[in-house]
Amino acid sequence: MKPRITFIYFLLVVFTAGLFSANAQEKKRVGVLPFLNKSAKKYNWISEGFATTLTEALSQIQSIYLVDRGLVNGVIKKGQYTADTLFTSQGAYEIGQKLNLDYVIIGAYRASKDNLDAILFLADAKKKGSYVKACSFNSVKPMSSMWQVYDELISSVCKTECFNVPISDDELKRIKAITENTQQVMAYEYYIKGRKEHLTFSVKGYEKAIKYYDSALTIDPKYSLAMGAKGEALAFWGYQKELNGEEYKSMYDNAYANVQKALGISSNIGALHRNMATTYQMLRKFDEANASAKRAIDLNNNDAEAWYMYWRSGPNWENPQANEIIRALEISPYLPVAHLTLGNHYYNIKDYSTAEDHYKKALVGNDEYELAHANLGNMYGLLKRYDEAIASFNRAIEIKPQYEFAWSGLGWVYELQAEEFKKAGDVTNANIKYNEALSAYQKAAEINPKKAANFYSIGLMYWRLENWQGVVDAWEKCLKIDPNHESANQWLPKAKEKLKGK
Repeated sequence: MKPRITFIYFLLVVFTAGLFSANAQEKKRVGVLPFLNKSAKKYNWISEGFATTLTEALSQIQSIYLVDRGLVNGVIKKGQYTADTLFTSQGAYEIGQKLNLDYVIIGAYRASKDNLDAILFLADAKKKGSYVKACSFNSVKPMSSMWQVYDELISSVCKTECFNVPISDDELKRIKAITENTQQVMAYEYYIKGRKEHLTFSVKGYEKAIKYYDSALTIDPKYSLAMGAKGEALAFWGYQKELNGEEYKSMYDNAYANVQKALGISSNIGALHRNMATTYQMLRKFDEANASAKRAIDLNNNDAEAWYMYWRSGPNWENPQANEIIRALEISPYLPVAHLTLGNHYYNIKDYSTAEDHYKKALVGNDEYELAHANLGNMYGLLKRYDEAIASFNRAIEIKPQYEFAWSGLGWVYELQAEEFKKAGDVTNANIKYNEALSAYQKAAEINPKKAANFYSIGLMYWRLENWQGVVDAWEKCLKIDPNHESANQWLPKAKEKLKGK
């Protein structure tokens, strides 16, 4: 039967004459692009809904690889692709080439309060301008039954003329656990919006995501995907708070409670076990994290984040060539958290070139990953690549204005520049840089007033600028926080002597 195309008359493509049949034994790499909205703007969210749900559902089929949503969105954003461009053979081909895909799923839809009318096309990402002729499908259902649209499209795209991949009974159950996790359209809308923010792996993204997940759970309190995702977002956000010297333990506890409850509702969804692995990792319960990650992989062998967490929580986490991390990057070559961890590993062994490569790869899929920008800034400062260090720290601060580590790092780079000017006899520029360093350190101390090191750095800059009252005030604050601070104890008496004019 030919697909019913009820509204998509605007697509100008030429279908290839031959059919493309995938070998079921080969793992084909597949990416799903956001669908084109041909209805009112208020239905724009469904675009990401198609991409997210089809990706999560198809990833349950173990004979294919699905590239994660965060990476696809990052490439789209970096390439400044429009929705119209993505719904063409050329757009599909370009995305496919950048992500090394075999197939790209594109589609469009028209939504109303009553109906959802969607069409899907399967593009051969290895052949420019080529579609798989038999693999275009149209589905029309009531909006309240939009889950059936997903089921029909998934079933159709896996048939002989397309992927030629069978769906086992277990895989079908797991697919339906994704597509039918809620029957509330508005709750689903909030989940989709939250998931998109979540995949930025940024503090700003986690904060927005949690608000969306809470809205979804207000509508459907048993929406386990939203509940588990909220827990994982809380765990990641809590970790960043821990790094920033903020209160974080309550977030870890809240994360655990949410994921535990979600697993009580749906124990057969791999993503929820991955959510728990992330939470256990942040709680430093590494054995439990490893067991949860293994369970996630058993349920979904295509989950790159689960493979990453399996590596990160296991005995091989210091080995960057371990099978687990290789598998994670095979599935998702630019997984941000994986490349950040690898960058840190190579930084610690002073292989700065490889570290830089991994930090930059972490940003390919997500330019708002402030941790990667800050770590680049730290490394560039060490290598005396000051302009790049300042740009990286400033980018991290632009993303997260209250980022204490980035502010203190920026102060450190300005201080290094000042020292070089001073050695060269350029007192004027040295003092300019000391003042810039002082301002950055003061901002860091404002964000985290419980960190003695920030006040010590403030005092040191005042010393360089011969502001002895500033030195005394800063180092007294430093010692109030840390009475055993060796340098402050050693030099504070001399600063007081200079203040008295001795």
